Amino acid sequence: MKLFCIIGVMCFFFTSCHYDPAVDDQYYLKNGLNEPIKFVNEEIHDTVTINPGESALVYQRQGIDHSYFTMNTEKSGFMDEGPYVIIYSSGLHAYYGLGLGTYYPVLPKSPDFKKYWKILKDNSSRHRDAYMVEYTVDEEDYQCAASFMPDAPNGSNK
Repeated sequence: MKLFCIIGVMCFFFTSCHYDPAVDDQYYLKNGLNEPIKFVNEEIHDTVTINPGESALVYQRQGIDHSYFTMNTEKSGFMDEGPYVIIYSSGLHAYYGLGLGTYYPVLPKSPDFKKYWKILKDNSSRHRDAYMVEYTVDEEDYQCAASFMPDAPNGSNK
């Protein structure tokens, strides 16, 4: 009888332990345009060229936290880091994230909003969020950048 009580107390103890949630999200950018684009992570000085139709891992969010894709928020978590720059073949630079004391405007369609991200894979488990998500850079992104960014080609900024 004592053995069952001890086992019961131990089971209760182990099931009541608090686990810190973990996150391991992978963010991919896909080039939906007809020309190559460059993605620049200025914080770590890394540049990735993404050819038309291709996708590349550009950010990974790991640690003790929840995934933005399980939270009740419209944000994707992608803009928590940065600054990031997408360079289009025309030379237009679209800036995202926090940039060394500079505020970049959030564009109407941007990686900042999770509604524009497609969930490719959900490897989440009980205490671990793990998503593989993809954002497609397309003509709408280019037009938004041309409208809002200060270095838009041909003076087309507003």
